[in-house]
Amino acid sequence: MKLTREYKGGTAKKFVLDDAEGGFWEKVTQHVQATKPILRVLRVHDSTCPTVGKVYNNFFEMGETLKTSTADAYKETMMEHHHQRWEYGSVPLIAAAYSLDPEYQKLDHGSHEEITSGFLDMADKIGILAEVRRLQALDGRFTAVWAERKKLIEKDKRKQRTYASYPDYPTKTDQVVVTFASKANTQMALFRGCKGIFARQSVMESATMMPAYLWWDRNGGSVPELQMIARLVLSQPASASLCERINSEFGFVKDRKRNRLGHDRADKLVGLFHNLRIVKNMNKINYAEPAVAWATDTDPVPCITKWGVAHFD
Repeated sequence: MKLTREYKGGTAKKFVLDDAEGGFWEKVTQHVQATKPILRVLRVHDSTCPTVGKVYNNFFEMGETLKTSTADAYKETMMEHHHQRWEYGSVPLIAAAYSLDPEYQKLDHGSHEEITSGFLDMADKIGILAEVRRLQALDGRFTAVWAERKKLIEKDKRKQRTYASYPDYPTKTDQVVVTFASKANTQMALFRGCKGIFARQSVMESATMMPAYLWWDRNGGSVPELQMIARLVLSQPASASLCERINSEFGFVKDRKRNRLGHDRADKLVGLFHNLRIVKNMNKINYAEPAVAWATDTDPVPCITKWGVAHFD
């Protein structure tokens, strides 16, 4: 029997004391320099806060930081992944949120086709949503049509692939949707040009102290179409981290002793459990909502802060 000795301590010592040029610790330093701007952005957006309005600018700033990085060993790879991620994540919602966030009101958005097109795409989609809600409240037509389609499919599953008894939803070419988007685009010019209520210094100053969607809720009454778009867009989180964290709540509701609990009932119970906790926290006297602070000259990447009663104590 042959014994093989391993000198693990010596191997670890070799790495730990390897401070020569191009050695272990120099690679660690370069790795930290390359990943630090990425980590800072992820810490802001990997949360339940409505941070979608900051994604566009933060991603651009992160790319500029990576360009000037001295981490030559990782720089090219990081820039390639940054470009690929931006191509994947650059959607109309991100561009529209950027153009509606009051923090970036004075920046030149009109010369960037991507931002303008993103806002107009979201205006069309929300215009369709507004018309669907109006028609549904008027006569409940969509509920009735979906009920008919459900009966049709229950009789013959093969008809699920057909458009029989399918709701006739509005499109972006319908005049009512075109009118909605046109009004929103006109009102955007007032917001961008600091006209009307947006000319008041106190109004714009208050935007630094509250979440963007709440600011629009309070100050967008004179531009109702634009206000509706802003509240829907800017109230969205930028990641699905909440969906990941809710798995623990599913584990609490559907444990070993309740393993026969059906999925539909478990889903409803988890929804109640999660939302009741939110309502309970909101009803507290010192309730404070997680928000995103504006970027400053000393800290160009915004950080998570608190807004509400506790913020002003």
